[in-house]
Amino acid sequence: MQKIEGTSRNLFICYTPFHCIVSLLLQITYFQEESNEVVVVSTMNGFEQVGKSIENTEIFSKVHYVDMGQLQGRYEYMKATFSPTYFMKKIGFEIKKYDHIFSNNLYGDLENAIYYFNKNAEISMYDEGYSTYTSDFLYAIKKFSFGHKFVRSCSRFLLRRNYIDKNIKDIYLFDPDLCIQKMPFTIKKILVGNDELNVKFLELIQKIFNTELVQDEYQQDYIFFEECFAEDFNNNGDLEIVEKIASIVGRENLLIKLHPRDTTNRFIRLGYKTNKTFSVPWEALALTMKKMPLMCITFSSGAALNYQFLTKKKNRTILLYKLMPDDFIHMTAEQLEWFNRYTKKYGKEICVPESMDELRVYLNDKRV
Repeated sequence: MQKIEGTSRNLFICYTPFHCIVSLLLQITYFQEESNEVVVVSTMNGFEQVGKSIENTEIFSKVHYVDMGQLQGRYEYMKATFSPTYFMKKIGFEIKKYDHIFSNNLYGDLENAIYYFNKNAEISMYDEGYSTYTSDFLYAIKKFSFGHKFVRSCSRFLLRRNYIDKNIKDIYLFDPDLCIQKMPFTIKKILVGNDELNVKFLELIQKIFNTELVQDEYQQDYIFFEECFAEDFNNNGDLEIVEKIASIVGRENLLIKLHPRDTTNRFIRLGYKTNKTFSVPWEALALTMKKMPLMCITFSSGAALNYQFLTKKKNRTILLYKLMPDDFIHMTAEQLEWFNRYTKKYGKEICVPESMDELRVYLNDKRV
């Protein structure tokens, strides 16, 4: 399927496999008749293999590979933040002219380096899960280090740079009704597509992620989604609750889906089955699975919910965020409000237990 060259040259930037899924969906629903290129970044596991698979579909006219590992040490990162020319040279990204840039990273150095050479390009953001609907997304720069913000300010002043967060045209969301914050730009709804498009979309997902090859890793009735908090904050707060869940459903019936960014498998030494493949996102698996697990269990993983925007296939999902340990990282008020809105709208098969006794009741409910 050769890409048709169109009047607009678009660039989609992807840091995760789910970004690839959303970019693919936008491409075949909104921008099919335009010239579309995609960037796959080394922040996703197996990014080169994912990129090669995307190339093989010929759905994008070009696939770019960005290895952020080319930036070594704090000095190089700061220099890349300051100088777009240095950044692009260091990562080996060919400078081109684009009419439209798509990303989810509102304050990303990569996006801003590309934008520096494309000052007339339109900028669009897209959905990556519940954080996109809250001020965590709009004001993420507040969490940047002082040094990062200082270098960014110097670059703005000395190079007369204009950053993308001040020039967003619109954002594409799966469900605009779930927005907690009023967006300062136009909101557009991501179209899931008609039956013909859905068939095409599923075929592309299978080709890109080879989902049939890893479905055997997901044979258990219960899947617990590990969060990335252990990698980010050296604390997941989940081992104790996983042990309690296993005592109820049986350890042999529980699979731990490891978070792709966590570098240590904390569960296999305790006798739990874990997934072996990290480059295939749950959203892609759920779309193509012949038999869904009985229940997905998570504190607050977006992956356990995102797929429900894309398919009519459902399973029971248990959200444990109300059972997080007292000394653990708790969700913000806005995130809690998003979950409340989500469960009210999509919550027929979503359970939010407020106690272990309530969780035990949900886990023992074997209805399909």
